Amino acid sequence: MWEMAIVKPVSKKNNVTDIKDLRPISILPCPSKILEKVVCDQMTEYFDANRTIYSSICLVSLADIRTAVYKLNEDLARIAKWSQANALTLNPNKTKYILLGTRSQVQKMSYSSPVIQILNEQIIKLRRLDGSTHACKTEQCAGGVARNMAEALWRLRDGRVRLLTAIGDDSDGQYLQNIAPGLLLEGCVVQNARTAVYAAIFDKKGECTLGLGDMDVHNQITVDLVDRHINVLRNAPLVVIDGNLPLSTMEYILRLCKKYEKPVFYEPTDRRKAVKALSCNQQFISYASPNMMELRAMANYLKPNNNINKSNDLEEIINLSKIILNCIHVLLVTRGPAGVVTIKAVEQNNILSKNNKKIEVRHYTSEVLNTLENVSGAGDCFSSGFINGLLLGLNEFESIGAGFCAAKDALLSKKTVPDKFTKYNYYKKVVYDIWYY
Repeated sequence: MWEMAIVKPVSKKNNVTDIKDLRPISILPCPSKILEKVVCDQMTEYFDANRTIYSSICLVSLADIRTAVYKLNEDLARIAKWSQANALTLNPNKTKYILLGTRSQVQKMSYSSPVIQILNEQIIKLRRLDGSTHACKTEQCAGGVARNMAEALWRLRDGRVRLLTAIGDDSDGQYLQNIAPGLLLEGCVVQNARTAVYAAIFDKKGECTLGLGDMDVHNQITVDLVDRHINVLRNAPLVVIDGNLPLSTMEYILRLCKKYEKPVFYEPTDRRKAVKALSCNQQFISYASPNMMELRAMANYLKPNNNINKSNDLEEIINLSKIILNCIHVLLVTRGPAGVVTIKAVEQNNILSKNNKKIEVRHYTSEVLNTLENVSGAGDCFSSGFINGLLLGLNEFESIGAGFCAAKDALLSKKTVPDKFTKYNYYKKVVYDIWYY
């Protein structure tokens, strides 16, 4: 009776129209938790005495583990079938199993790698971090979204770029200054401060499994620092900002860009910071390059609970973009190996009337590379190549091609920004599909 739960449906959103809009919450009485602890202690003592171990679904002896794994796979198959029947999706790549038990029990386990599958794809065991030392290879390179873009543009435009940021007067700060001499504006070095550092741990497939960031120095990018270099901004053909800026500084820069009629390219940085520019009194932005997660965050900020259909990636991108186009003129939605989708409002038949505006959507296909050195920085280099194309007076598809070329160089380099970029062939054909809505 103590383990008999009362299940209460709780709404996931304000307007409930379907059973899928409800989340089941199990309510258990407090005595059940006390009883669980008592039973757990008694069972642990028994299994320790009888040399049995924990499996991932029940408490069994070593001889029964194969049976337990078989039954677990049967249960997972039933769950997957039920999920598909109820419009839910299980992702094997984001699913892991864990072995529960004392340290000695788990270490004694001889059958430590059972084959557990979801949708015919094997899932792996979650590795518990226990403070032990693991062999790895370490590399240091310059990073930061706006910094990467500034360095890439500095190399693409023969040094005709300046970066306003904040770095510490430490060895890391000196390292950044030496990479691109003359890139940083005066006053960007903060005394007794730590240069921003991001530590990423990658698995053997090159995918990031953990990221740690020390970004406090970004708070030193102040309005006063911007005012010291107001002439640089006034003379710039285009201004690039990223989501790491303090909100007050970002608002001030956007007001200045509006005053001086400067186009702004916004790099959202990540899904949590993506909405920053949208909260700046709805200042209009010329370009933005979100990925799919950032695009969703931006649309949800402007229109919460938008209930956009996610059955088709392209359709979802279009519907989300329609919400954002009131604040951003051109969206470049980056999709990794799937290419880039550009969305913008255009005038129909050159008639300057609000009622005649249409949504132009172009899907650009990128080259598939068989070998990659590093995926970090490729998106920043793509944006930099695209911006360089715009500043050279190229049209959209030529600028996209220049962006793809820069991104390819980054993917084939161990550094976030390669030391040298391939000269782009402006006559090279760029493949894309186009639709109007």
